[in-house]
Order: sequence, then C-alpha cells, then structure tokens
Amino acid sequence: MQGLRAIIIDPVRCPTTAREYTGYHYEKDNQGNFKAIYPDGDDHTLDASRYGLEKNMKKGGYVPWT
Repeated sequence: MQGLRAIIIDPVRCPTTAREYTGYHYEKDNQGNFKAIYPDGDDHTLDASRYGLEKNMKKGGYVPWT
C-alpha cells in the first residue's frame, strides 16, 4: 500500500481507521534510531485493508475501481 499516491480516509466516518493510519510509525531503538519493522498491536484496520487488497497486490498492483 506504500506505493499508492494517496490513501483517503474520512476521519468523521472512520475515526479509528484515520487514527491508525496517521499514527502508525516505525519503532525506534534505545538510541532513537528507526528500526526496520513496524510495531505489532493497534493495527486492525490496517490489516483488514491489506487483506482486502491482497489479491490485487499479487497481480501486480492495486488499480482503483472506476
């Protein structure tokens, strides 16, 4: 999903999803350097989005419906 130009979420209709997407960052180590992994935990709507697009991603990319 990182390859998408934009991910648009209505924060009024989907406040939990908006919070998860805007608050999800790489973890940091003890020295304040970013680790190469995302934290596991409060990412339920992120997982649901990824699972929902998985078929499209395996075929070579996500193409929005027109």
